[in-house]
Amino acid sequence: MSTYAISDVHGCFEQLQALLDKVSPTKEDHVYLLGDMLDRGPQSAEALVWATTEAPEGFHFLLGNHEDMAGCVICRNPVDIKLSSGWDNEDPWAYNGGWETADQLMNRTDPDWRHDVLEPWLRELSPFAAVTVGERELMLVHAGFDPSEWDDKARFWCDQMTDELAHKQQVDVGHGFGKQLEQDMIWAREGWYDYTGDIPMVTIFGHTPTVYLTRQMEMERRWYSSPREADAALDGTWLSTVPAESGRIWRNESYGNARIDIDCGCAYGGRLAALRLDDMEEFYVDGLTD
Repeated sequence: MSTYAISDVHGCFEQLQALLDKVSPTKEDHVYLLGDMLDRGPQSAEALVWATTEAPEGFHFLLGNHEDMAGCVICRNPVDIKLSSGWDNEDPWAYNGGWETADQLMNRTDPDWRHDVLEPWLRELSPFAAVTVGERELMLVHAGFDPSEWDDKARFWCDQMTDELAHKQQVDVGHGFGKQLEQDMIWAREGWYDYTGDIPMVTIFGHTPTVYLTRQMEMERRWYSSPREADAALDGTWLSTVPAESGRIWRNESYGNARIDIDCGCAYGGRLAALRLDDMEEFYVDGLTD
């Protein structure tokens, strides 16, 4: 039996099926999809129908910020999905891929399925899962955690929406992570991936495309007058572990317990990745090209 993690499909359903064909999970395997099944790509409706009604036993789905934004709209009236216009916080889903997804759902899915299946599925998703693989415990989460819950010196900047979303409660994650806001677990970026302390356990996450982390490294290095000065100043920090090649899984192993980002930007011209948690082998398929 093996355990796999995939994140940020973003409506790239064809790529997901190609990746699963490459991985070839058996009936005994477990596959965790770490959120953001929808938006950006051309087949969000197909991805959601598959996730809610067709995915084999052993597939598990976590809450991402895109499921949360969509849920705020869909759960109000799943039969007749309506979005407000304009770049405002009333419907942040609208300008994060929601227009296309709502249109797909209204034209390609049945109202009864949206009401009886999709709505409760969106409401019941959890943003994290602790799994045991072999003799190791691993944490899976869509975006990350607030380190100030276990390190009172940590600084945390959560890139979250300010509107009234569906998942705002605080959850006792356990395993040393403390009580975390669900919004932080689906929106965390700065303050999580660049946190320079120890984390409670090895954590696999998505949400932030790894190409973004590569660019952050390049931007940081420009502050220094020479490559040697940059290497000396950044030695031992999270930046030293960012891969030079975009579209690959990112690993921060500079501190106790690794953070592993598996969002390789499938919807942005990168790749869709799967990580086998038993031996950390990586699998890839090419993402969208247009």
